[in-house]
Amino acid sequence: MNGPPAGDECSSALIVGCGSIGSRHARNLSELGLELSVFDLDEARQTRLASEVDASAPSSLDAALQTRPDVTVVATPSNHHVEPALAAARAGSHLFVEKPLSNDTEGVGELLDVVRDRDLVTMVGSNFRFHPAIETIRELVTDGRVGNVVSARIEAGSYLPEWHPEEDYRDLYSAKEGVGGAVLDFVHELNYARWLFGEAEAVTAMLGRESSLEIETEDTASIVARFEDGTLCEIHLDFVQRAYSRSCHVIGERGTVRWEWEESAVRRYDSRRESWVEEAAWGDDWEVNRMYRDEMEHFLRCAAEHRETRTPLTEGRADLELALAAKESAATGRHVRL
Repeated sequence: MNGPPAGDECSSALIVGCGSIGSRHARNLSELGLELSVFDLDEARQTRLASEVDASAPSSLDAALQTRPDVTVVATPSNHHVEPALAAARAGSHLFVEKPLSNDTEGVGELLDVVRDRDLVTMVGSNFRFHPAIETIRELVTDGRVGNVVSARIEAGSYLPEWHPEEDYRDLYSAKEGVGGAVLDFVHELNYARWLFGEAEAVTAMLGRESSLEIETEDTASIVARFEDGTLCEIHLDFVQRAYSRSCHVIGERGTVRWEWEESAVRRYDSRRESWVEEAAWGDDWEVNRMYRDEMEHFLRCAAEHRETRTPLTEGRADLELALAAKESAATGRHVRL
């Protein structure tokens, strides 16, 4: 059983996992006019979301898939992504899986085989590839406007206890060994680094639980990766910064590109003019949810037209392999080649 034929609009969606990100996707899909069903092992959470978005609430995943949804969104904790994704793929549903694709590689190869055999359209959550800053930086890099890229610095950090203030941060999957941690939770940065510079060839990393946070995972990660275009990229990730922070600096032989989350603009230093140029800016009316909605609209268009998305599951596997290589480097104290 394959997905809907090319040209057919997607009209129904199943959301598996009714937590924070699953709820966001459900609200966006509801606003886009799709008929929804939602499933979660936590019946109370499932019922709340079903009521909010006027969705059906099937009693099991099998029952949900028997309705043959056009697309399935998997938004469970990362260690529970592969099993429902496999079930949905075998049922012929186009597949959107939240990042990271999984917490390890077990079952990933089988999942990729099934979606290929069923000729399904797939996507891994990658909302930062739909952020105006990252889209602009990629254009500047690929157009050669900063010249040969030599190095880059990418950073992401925010205070874990403030992610979901209504919950005890120690109970979040982000705090659990083997599931969360700064590297897997901030895999967006690894994802868009690959989009900017190509595949990573080698990585060195140091990870640690450096703060007083009561978690089982690393709260800080320092990663250095060399990419296939020659770029040497430093990536800093942490759960400790009290002020939300994300940034990307790209250093080329003809100029430098800088973006800081709080500035809402991308600036480029033009060496010929010897001055900074504002390449893109977005006002106060730009909302974070826009990139999530944009990525979902992109996925639905690709599913309807039966064409590859910006981040198919193979991209998710590459992100995961880079993240696991960083963990291996930190654990062994060695340089890891991919």
